[in-house]
Amino acid sequence: MARPKTKDVRYMNVSLDRRFYEKFSDFCEKCGMSKTGATEKAIQIYMETVDKAMSSVSKEDKGADD
Repeated sequence: MARPKTKDVRYMNVSLDRRFYEKFSDFCEKCGMSKTGATEKAIQIYMETVDKAMSSVSKEDKGADD
């Protein structure tokens, strides 16, 4: 019997360079993370970093108008 899904998911397919995929796969194995979990975390960190950078630039632009 299939286990019930606990979260609402959407699927995303990506193509990765073979060497990068192997390095990523090894990383996940060493850390005990699933590839899905590691990918979600990496994207989350990237988005937070970009949001902060964009917010900082936006604040600087507003300060330049004064």
